[in-house]
Amino acid sequence: MGCCDVNQPRRKTQNPSKDHNSDKINTDNSHLDVDDDNNNDNVIKSKNKISNPLKNDRNTEKIKSEKLDFPPGEHYYQLIKDSNRSELIKKEDNLSEKVELFFSLTQVKNPDDEHSFGITIINNTRIGIPTYLGELENKTGKEIEFGKCFQVDFFFEREQKIIIEPIINNNKIEGKKKEFVLSKLMTSINNKFSIDIEDIGTLEINYKRKENQNNELNDETSIFQFIIILNNDIFKKGESLEGIYFVIRNIKDGKKKRPVYKSHEYDFKLNEKKQSSFISLDSNILCNNDDSPIYFELYAPKINKTEFIGYCSFYIKQLKSNLANDKIEKIEIRSKDNEKLGTLEINYSCSKIVSFERYIKNGQINLDIAIDYTQSNGSPDDPKSLHYIEAEGGNDYEKAIKSCGKIISQYDFDQQFPVYINFTDENPEIETLENVIKYYRESLSKVKFYGPTYFAPVIKKVMSDIYDEKMNKKEENHYHILLMLTDGIINDMDNTIDCIVEASKLPLSIVIVGIGETDFENMDSLDGDIIPLVNSFGEIRKRDIVQFVKFNTFKEKNAIEDDDKELAEEVLKEIPRQIEEYYKFCGKFYEKDN
Repeated sequence: MGCCDVNQPRRKTQNPSKDHNSDKINTDNSHLDVDDDNNNDNVIKSKNKISNPLKNDRNTEKIKSEKLDFPPGEHYYQLIKDSNRSELIKKEDNLSEKVELFFSLTQVKNPDDEHSFGITIINNTRIGIPTYLGELENKTGKEIEFGKCFQVDFFFEREQKIIIEPIINNNKIEGKKKEFVLSKLMTSINNKFSIDIEDIGTLEINYKRKENQNNELNDETSIFQFIIILNNDIFKKGESLEGIYFVIRNIKDGKKKRPVYKSHEYDFKLNEKKQSSFISLDSNILCNNDDSPIYFELYAPKINKTEFIGYCSFYIKQLKSNLANDKIEKIEIRSKDNEKLGTLEINYSCSKIVSFERYIKNGQINLDIAIDYTQSNGSPDDPKSLHYIEAEGGNDYEKAIKSCGKIISQYDFDQQFPVYINFTDENPEIETLENVIKYYRESLSKVKFYGPTYFAPVIKKVMSDIYDEKMNKKEENHYHILLMLTDGIINDMDNTIDCIVEASKLPLSIVIVGIGETDFENMDSLDGDIIPLVNSFGEIRKRDIVQFVKFNTFKEKNAIEDDDKELAEEVLKEIPRQIEEYYKFCGKFYEKDN
């Protein structure tokens, strides 16, 4: 960030340019908007044309859009293979963990009374909306185990409050209501958290991850490779079949079929087998149900429309049985008129995936904050300055720190937050988020605003801390989130891209909040949702680690209650997936709770 003192020693630093070995992955992600007219002739429409990231030049050849009936409002990763081949895979935003809450009451003051509790959760389905989960059954005794449990969705990016209302002898007790934040339970030792309720007893709450119908935890990745063999009689003499692609669909929540994967196009010749790349689909994308059918559909492009050729279906349960018996599944591909078109062979394997819930119990999140103090923000004494603090409410920088920091700080156990600004040579770590805000306000009268905005030095500083942790084998389960607040004018774009590509190999996510009305085109480029980042050496990023959000998008919703919570949700919703992808990338799994 501009003129931040990144030479302040937090820990012993290592050279971030040093080559650190890591395995390569062969896919990269961006996401597309899609239209739907409920037929097979719909066209995927990209916000921007997709560039080929495998070239060194960032202004690379475009990949054209393809046709398919994807539902409206759903987003997909773009897996780019080469200059004319791309694949789409279902993108699940707002990654959540289904958990069950269990309750018990100990040290009961009046064991002859009937005890119950009404349970409410806020922000479970929508931001700011309370959901009444219900009441526990009435029970008496000195030590009470309630049999009823409640299932909730845990979201990292939300502050989810659980409100507990005591009910004694069927009467709600006024003035005894208690509440706690769900994240506190999710990060607790032994999955347990207790609350003392005066004159009633100690309420203990514990949680378990929700199991599927087979009493198994949904933490697998299914890996497919499809071999397509088409019958010779569907070829016209001397011709090939061009532009054939396949779609994988499943059924979500017992409702209609939805697409979860689309391949690139294949050209078939007579007597030729086509073998797909290996396709990984997590259990949450496949709806966590081995008994639900998976549909394989073949399509061919025609002028101004897409033609459905044929299909077949299979079950994960059967593929797992084949895997145990070292068999390959072979299925007939049938046309819509039930004629045999060919055969589909499926190579299948499965592996454990990282659970975000398990990570936050076994690891720790570190929040680093970088604030843009460059001249383009204006003097903090000027009412037009982005750093000007009004009599009430603070400024947008402060609001963004509070909104995003409030959520992330729940998972930072030591509550020590490095804040990168330029008026002190002392250690930048500040204790508690409240002191960060105080530190920021005090800095405005001391900092000299000057110079261009440089992102690379701050990113390198955080990378250096991570390298130091790795080399000294300290805090190896720590994951860093760098929150960067900026007015959007960046003067070291190429160096920043190089740093981000290198940082994609490390336990680091970068959250950028754009303050003000500057053109944020460069920030959108760093986000990399449309065009994956490529460094100056032609190396593509290993995973998506950047999320950019424009603050004013949410500031304009002032009439809407909880707009700051909506900002935090939008900014942080990709963090759980980024953490899971990092630990999957480096091959580390948490199979047990500590």
